Amino acid sequence: MDHIAENSFDSVEGVISSQFDDFIPEQIFQASDRGASPPFFRYTLNQRGSAERLSEASTRIFARENSDLRVTQFHQSQEGIGRNVSRLTVATPQEFMTKIASSKKDDRLRTELFFAFQDYTWSLLGISGAVFGCLASHLNPYPRLFDIIRTFGEKAGPVEESLSTYYDNLSTDSTSFSGADFEIGYTLKHIELHGRAFPTDPFSVREVAIYHKWNHGAQRNSWFFVQATENIRQGVERVCSQSEPHQFLLHTTLLLETSEKWRDYIRYLEDEFSNMLDRSAFASLKGSSKEGALDVDLSEFRRLQIFTDKLLRISHLLNLNLSVGVRVSQFIQRLRSKRRNDGDPPNASIEDPDGQLGEFFFMNETHKARVDSMVTRGQGISSLMKSTLDLRAADSSRQTNETSNEISQRLYDMSRQNMKVKFYMRQMAQRSTRDTRSMMIIALITAIFLPATLVATLFGSNFFGFINNGGKARLQIATNFWIYVVATVILLAMTLTGWWWCLNVTKFPSHDDDDANDVDLEAQKEEKETL
Repeated sequence: MDHIAENSFDSVEGVISSQFDDFIPEQIFQASDRGASPPFFRYTLNQRGSAERLSEASTRIFARENSDLRVTQFHQSQEGIGRNVSRLTVATPQEFMTKIASSKKDDRLRTELFFAFQDYTWSLLGISGAVFGCLASHLNPYPRLFDIIRTFGEKAGPVEESLSTYYDNLSTDSTSFSGADFEIGYTLKHIELHGRAFPTDPFSVREVAIYHKWNHGAQRNSWFFVQATENIRQGVERVCSQSEPHQFLLHTTLLLETSEKWRDYIRYLEDEFSNMLDRSAFASLKGSSKEGALDVDLSEFRRLQIFTDKLLRISHLLNLNLSVGVRVSQFIQRLRSKRRNDGDPPNASIEDPDGQLGEFFFMNETHKARVDSMVTRGQGISSLMKSTLDLRAADSSRQTNETSNEISQRLYDMSRQNMKVKFYMRQMAQRSTRDTRSMMIIALITAIFLPATLVATLFGSNFFGFINNGGKARLQIATNFWIYVVATVILLAMTLTGWWWCLNVTKFPSHDDDDANDVDLEAQKEEKETL
């Protein structure tokens, strides 16, 4: 990374005054040389952008007032054997400047540890922005340190659980490895028991940030931890109280420590996965309750899909840890290469980590292989379930098609029958037309001969006679002719009355109604057979 060593402090002084009045105290930007850049931004090309990002993110990362920055310092004893330990808690920038910044010139200070914590995973850091500004001025790190800090704090947006951060810097202006300064920072994902009743998964994914700087001139190690567990804090203090300068072995120890509980978590996941497979094997996949229907219980299948997605996320997190381990290993190789090129003697702090790094890689690769195996099995079960559902769907579709074909055939047969009925009805209509014409002819002939028949019948009765009177024939009507008239009128009235009574009083069923009822019964029978 390119260094900008001669940028004017005045170029960012306006940004500082407008952006950081409530964030970073003025003294951290006061360089010994007014021509130098503020310490925290000395290595960045875009100083204004770095300052703005720092100010913008500070509201969701740092506490507003009280700070709880825990500090552990290890001083070389006056006898030169062992370490003297002092533990401090910093609450304000003034306390930091008084207790910590003043110790920069202490030649006996060998190691200093800074710990920042959160009350819970998504809460603000337990230090204020002003105290962090003092810490940044004290450590004088690369700006990339803040990229690590930004992964913590209150989560106001999407959770960046899938993000991992790493950076390192090896000084190139020293003549030998023994005189080289370096700094390294990264985040690691680890597993802890959350101790809550909900969710049912007793484990949760946590993250710890680790920053280490070695200052050869002062022979001092500076460490900064964010959200370190109590085991990590105690282990680091124990190692730092005994080890020699560099303490690079501590990185591999931290890698192993954060990997330890992954084994318990993956064992738990395997148990859950096995139980889920057992339940899926007996999941309710019933046959159709009626023709063409499919009754399937997909609850276990959905749970398996969600669990598989969770396993993919876990596999990604293990990949992130492996990626950090690879970069730590590469950084060690760079240190070794520089030592060999400079002709320095072997150094245990960079020669010994190979065994622990190998154990870390093997452990995490094993964990990842176990997770990937569960993912593959889960996807296989999902594929099998999908194939089963596809087969059931195909069978249901086949049954539906067969039913549809049968209905279509019956409708075709009914249409054929309707065509035959129409043909017979047309024939009957033609015959009826012919009969009607015949009846019309008969009625016409009857109408022609009816008057003559009436006259012949009337005059052929005994009511009329011809009498010869003096050689002349004379028509004589019987005196009882009125009996004929009265009888005829009475019979006509009786006939008309009976006809009216039959039409309006008594409803005799007709043949047409019988035919309609027969048609309705046949239609209902056909509908039942179709259903």
